[in-house]
Amino acid sequence: MEKEKVESQKKCPECGSTKLVRDYERAELVCASCGYIIHDKIMDMGPEWRAFDQEQRERRGRVGAPMTLSVDYAEPVIIERDGQVQVVEIGKFVDEVIERSGARRMKNVEIAEVSGYRTVAFDKDLRIGFRPISHVVRHEVVEDLYEIELETGRKIRVTGAHSLFTVRKNEVCPIRVDSIKKGEFIVVPRYLPTLESSDRPNLLEKFASLPEEPKLEFMQAHVSGDGCICVMDEENPGWQPAGQIHTVSANGALGNDIMFLYPQQGALAGYREGKIPAHEIRSTGQFIGESRLTGTRVTDPDVAKDLGFIEGVAEHRRKAAIEDTVPAPQEYKKFWGPRTRKRISRELAISIAKKVGDEKLLALAESPLAFLRVRKITKVKPTSRYAYDLSVPGCENFVAGLGGVFAHNTIHDKGLSTMIDWRDRDSHGKDLTPKRRAQIYRLRKWQRRIRVSDATERNLAFALSEIDRMASHLNLPRNVREAAALIYRKAVEERLIRGRSIEGVAAAALYAACRESKVPRTLDEIAEVSRVSKKEIGRSYRFIARELLIHLRPTSPIDYIPRFGSDLGLSGAVQSKAIELLKEATKKGLTSGRGPTGVAAAAIYIASVLCGERRTQRDVADVARVTEVTVRNRYKELCEKLGLDVEL
Repeated sequence: MEKEKVESQKKCPECGSTKLVRDYERAELVCASCGYIIHDKIMDMGPEWRAFDQEQRERRGRVGAPMTLSVDYAEPVIIERDGQVQVVEIGKFVDEVIERSGARRMKNVEIAEVSGYRTVAFDKDLRIGFRPISHVVRHEVVEDLYEIELETGRKIRVTGAHSLFTVRKNEVCPIRVDSIKKGEFIVVPRYLPTLESSDRPNLLEKFASLPEEPKLEFMQAHVSGDGCICVMDEENPGWQPAGQIHTVSANGALGNDIMFLYPQQGALAGYREGKIPAHEIRSTGQFIGESRLTGTRVTDPDVAKDLGFIEGVAEHRRKAAIEDTVPAPQEYKKFWGPRTRKRISRELAISIAKKVGDEKLLALAESPLAFLRVRKITKVKPTSRYAYDLSVPGCENFVAGLGGVFAHNTIHDKGLSTMIDWRDRDSHGKDLTPKRRAQIYRLRKWQRRIRVSDATERNLAFALSEIDRMASHLNLPRNVREAAALIYRKAVEERLIRGRSIEGVAAAALYAACRESKVPRTLDEIAEVSRVSKKEIGRSYRFIARELLIHLRPTSPIDYIPRFGSDLGLSGAVQSKAIELLKEATKKGLTSGRGPTGVAAAAIYIASVLCGERRTQRDVADVARVTEVTVRNRYKELCEKLGLDVEL
């Protein structure tokens, strides 16, 4: 799908130019006229025939790209084969495949090809379905293992270098486990795909393969025997009564299977567990040892009604169920008033997306994904000496963990630039022959692979790709990226990374490069696209600036004028007037001790009024990322000190 999109791209969506360049060094499709990155990750990073010429092709051997691991042995995954669906431990599944088929070893990683198996994953269009598994992977656990618990009780155990999925700027994107913070949104399946038929299903082990009607009957019977249905009136008489479905079991595997069965019926269930202390039954004298009690809970009364557990509930206004919400896009907070919201309903999100033309938000709100916040993060001990992963081509994710969480299986990053040029030309500038071009392609690919061979190079590979990712989100020019890469390399050479997160130092390097290149971005903007907090970026920036002797003057408000003016659609005359006002204000010391963005916002607001291209204070404040109060205060100061008479 992605390859077809890249091949069919003929024009730059930004400037309309047809001069497009495939940059195979950075795996990007770039416009040669304006520098806009149209597509990224276009390089085929999958298995490759290890052959550089015809002679080697005759003796070729299949190889693959190493992956970033990993998931704990005991984490359940959904596996489908020949119409049968099972929920199995990932370690058990991978071990059986490796023992049966064998595996090739790449350093400490064992990789085995597999066919005929599918698992649940989402694609580029956020559609969930069963996708084929191409490889299984395992390696010894050499780093910390974390248990991520979400607000409905869902859990997953993964290594710190592994990634789950979160939402940034209304897009689903990976987030490293060791950088996840409490309260972060994590992506989980709202619905799970079903298979319409099944041959001789085993109800106890493969009930997920049953058609819809038997599955619903099984759930109703299970709730009748080991659960209950509760309908309670809300305190507010205007709210809809709460209807809940509870199940309880001493069998943890059964509880997990029920958790996977609910999404196939369109329900998002919560999970809970507790311990039953050891006790003696008085009537019989029988001693019962300590055991664990597990349970599931569905709290949406509409879902309980749709599943046939309750007859019906009054159709009054009620709070949106957690699965019917998406992370609140703060850039559109004016649509829901002064209240602080972490979530908004999907209906409101769709309405906002259509009003402002935000296709990303619309896709997110209409997707079969749910978004749960992190409740607790705990370091835990692994249940096996190995950690495991599945490779799902075209998706690079799969559902794992208690209740189901999307885990990201990342192919190892090739972020370092290479000495083999991406242009398929010889030293005289002539085009290479097709045979030579294919040979250079393979040499280029393997040259990238062998360069990332030790810890320092892996550090640089990850950091430079992270800088590129953030710079692309912020629409920064290439010279800023190169300046940030240079600062980060210096930090690596001076051994300043030890004890600090790579993402934090990379973000700090990009912030420093922006200020150095007079293309300023605020710490808030950098923090929005990075995977670390604003506080950590600021701390890392101060540290590397001190150690690398980077002396930067305070950012001038004038540097923000071109960007603010462009975002507000103002003419060059307005921007020139704003710059003129700021120069005069600087001479009189009015910019000292004040935030440059606030002063720049006030200047451009005054200039827009004076030049007859009026913009509201709210519009200016939104673009500058300051409050309307700040714009008003700075505006009053400038008007008073500069003797301006501005009619509002």
